[in-house]
Amino acid sequence: MFAKCVRDDQKDWADWLPHVTFCYNATKHSATKFAPFFILTGWNPICTVDRILPRNSQEQKTVPDYIAQVNAMLERINDTHTHTHTQPFYGHLGFCLGLPR
Repeated sequence: MFAKCVRDDQKDWADWLPHVTFCYNATKHSATKFAPFFILTGWNPICTVDRILPRNSQEQKTVPDYIAQVNAMLERINDTHTHTHTQPFYGHLGFCLGLPR
């Protein structure tokens, strides 16, 4: 892990030590199947991303639910577009989202 963050002259390794140690201790070990942090404390560490992303299980969708939601949105976009345009509609990634019917 140090090789990815320490400068070539290796003079800043001490600055990175707490961060690398935290990452190592928060990563699941192949032998125990648990992170060392969890083994010592009984809970997984809370990272910044855990505070940003929703953890409510009701907000989490299954893959089929997500696909159905995306398909419904694309259908709405296609319906709206076909009523107002005569050319194919391309999304921001360049995929064709609909042709006039």
